[in-house]
Amino acid sequence: MGRREAKLNHLSVLPITAKAIAAEMLKDVEGRELIQKLRDGESLGADRDRLYSLQSGCAMQGLRTFIPEKFRKTILQELHSGHLGQVKMKALARNYVFWPRIDHNIEELCRNCEICTRHKGNPIEVETHYWEYPSKPWERLHLDFAFYGALTYEIIVDAHSKWPEIFIIHNVNSQTVIHICDDLFAMYGLPKCIVNDNQSSLVSRQWRDYLAERNIKLITSPPYHAASNGQAERMVGALKNCPRTSTISRIQKYLCI
Repeated sequence: MGRREAKLNHLSVLPITAKAIAAEMLKDVEGRELIQKLRDGESLGADRDRLYSLQSGCAMQGLRTFIPEKFRKTILQELHSGHLGQVKMKALARNYVFWPRIDHNIEELCRNCEICTRHKGNPIEVETHYWEYPSKPWERLHLDFAFYGALTYEIIVDAHSKWPEIFIIHNVNSQTVIHICDDLFAMYGLPKCIVNDNQSSLVSRQWRDYLAERNIKLITSPPYHAASNGQAERMVGALKNCPRTSTISRIQKYLCI
């Protein structure tokens, strides 16, 4: 399964499926036109051709799925469910879906939302998922990435001890994550499960197969509610309060205070 197929599978957690989108594409004016151009090999513009492809009857722009007009309101409501504000809504949308004027639709929805207006700059929190406390250290790990200053970090938190393992990384692909986990598992042993969000590298077939081969259960937080991965999210927030000149060892000590 390729990265685009994995991304299509994410739609199964939404009120619509890839199969429903593919069926509606044939009825949707914009969707039908886009599908026809892709099938005929017609150019969509010199800088755009390489971004588009067909996958299971759906039009893809990189890893984003084209949404026919019939389902756009449903997707907007799902993006809007946490009242995160238009900036974060746009960021989420750019990971999963696209259609003409999607940014305008998001802006209009937020502008007309009383709750978003009231909490602008201080978005309300979605319902928190409370995890069962692990029976021993290194049983459940929470994994996330943090982007701080000019650096990118991979953060892995032990849910029992709250101990963070932090690594400066040059990219967030699956192979980088696996390389770090190989080192950690060699030192501490294998966990029972890992919790991460729906970043493409953390739901890829390569990552899923790596964990399955080691009998490690993968739990992903819902695509639009990454805060369900609370242990790692809190560490990301704490990391951003560290002095920018801190070394990794100092950051680890800071986070464990």
